[in-house]
Amino acid sequence: MRNFDLFRVPLRPRGQYLGLEVPGLAEGRPSLLLGDRVVATVAIQEEEEEEERGGGRYWEGFIHEIGKDYVLLKFAQELHQNSFLHNYDIIFQFSRTSFRRMHHSVEIAHLLGSKVLFPGKQTPKQPLIKLPSSSDCNHDNVGGVSVPCQFYNPVLNRRQQSAVRRILAAQNRPTPYVVFGPPGTGKTVTLVEAILQIHQRSRASRVLACAPSNSAADLIMERLLCSGLLGEGEIVRLNAIQRAEPPPSIAAFCEDTDNAHIAARCRVVVSTCMTAGFLHSLGLPVGHFSHVIVDEAGQATEPEALLSATLLSNTTGQVLAGDPHQLGPVLTSHHANSLGLSLSLMERVMSRGPYLRDPAKYSDHGSYDPLMVTKLVDNYRSHSSILNLYSDTFYHGELEPRADPSVTSLMCDWEGLPTKGFPLLFHGVMGEDMREGNSPSWFNPVEIIEVVSHVQSVIDNSTFAPKLSDIGIISPYRKQVERIRWFLGRVGVEGVKVGSVEEFQVKRDWSSSYLL
Repeated sequence: MRNFDLFRVPLRPRGQYLGLEVPGLAEGRPSLLLGDRVVATVAIQEEEEEEERGGGRYWEGFIHEIGKDYVLLKFAQELHQNSFLHNYDIIFQFSRTSFRRMHHSVEIAHLLGSKVLFPGKQTPKQPLIKLPSSSDCNHDNVGGVSVPCQFYNPVLNRRQQSAVRRILAAQNRPTPYVVFGPPGTGKTVTLVEAILQIHQRSRASRVLACAPSNSAADLIMERLLCSGLLGEGEIVRLNAIQRAEPPPSIAAFCEDTDNAHIAARCRVVVSTCMTAGFLHSLGLPVGHFSHVIVDEAGQATEPEALLSATLLSNTTGQVLAGDPHQLGPVLTSHHANSLGLSLSLMERVMSRGPYLRDPAKYSDHGSYDPLMVTKLVDNYRSHSSILNLYSDTFYHGELEPRADPSVTSLMCDWEGLPTKGFPLLFHGVMGEDMREGNSPSWFNPVEIIEVVSHVQSVIDNSTFAPKLSDIGIISPYRKQVERIRWFLGRVGVEGVKVGSVEEFQVKRDWSSSYLL
């Protein structure tokens, strides 16, 4: 954090606050939250002695608003009145609340036992909730209410349906049940169906659905609400009190941790993994939730994933969904990385015997023990030529292209392709990475020009005449994203989606037909 402290910077009045420009804030460098503490001192001048600066006096303030590249701070009134007199050295004091929660989850992890932490061979238990097959009945009687024996999502494939049944039954409880697969195989769709079925089929059920990021948790919430099966008082999106405004589509169903005791009464609670740790501090009884589900589990550190596990009992079904072959946990500490913190709970668990691939023993179940794992292989996003590469490299050649060929083959005849029929282009350039002023973010002008050139070539092609919203551009650097957007605007191209890898991975509605 000390790498991001600022020196000899002005604090400018902004209404009742003091504004501070923070280069790199948009990229999370530094990563700041509302309520974080900031210490300001009059800037040290080389020719000044400490006594002449007032004996090292400092002011303590707090972050009240976070913008794209600035924060609004509140200090003692004295500093607000005299801020124009000096420049200041700024020290960021980030909140340790998240770390304390994760430390606690590790300290009490031994209480979970080996069934959760080091799973071995399992003996199936009686199903927690049984979903009848559609051939067994037209309607199932649940608590005196007739419930259709069907999936709410009619296009689920066979493996997705099997995963839903296994999640409801939770016959390996409390041992984690794993749903994994590459991008575009419908992992989140499967979880949403499972949550809806649990809610409709067991009046005693309570579901905690988590994800490492707000955007991933918001996506689960949005899809659950879109079903129309969950109303006010039945579902809640629990947010950290420091969070900025949630998306309008879910705002009416949101509560912050100040009202967590109210949120805990709902039968479906959606939150980040970190905020789920707050529920443990409420003193909820172990086993309060019948099912605990973690989406994008491959991106969560193990202590982070264990925050939701602290609410498990021996009767709770636990689900880890994600993909160990995608982006893993993002760490800022090289030391922590070297000691193994980058290994997610999901990846570690999947290295144990019951989760290992055994095609000879489980040939009828996708090569995995169906009590422990469902591997999703039907891909609804990629062209077969692209799919085959990572299918053979990571997924034993088992992935099946199910996307609409009229969409995935749109680019196959583009004149910019070196090989017709293979919609993938690698374009190396002799550019130079640059930075602007004291911004930590990089951009490359030559790359930007080439990317915009390719975009213009695609939209000028009369053969497939794409919509601009169907074009996506991914860049790892925020400044590169900004420059690409600016350049596209200069050449009259508006509406192209430009964002980071994480933004595209989480926002599955960004289903671009043309990706640069």
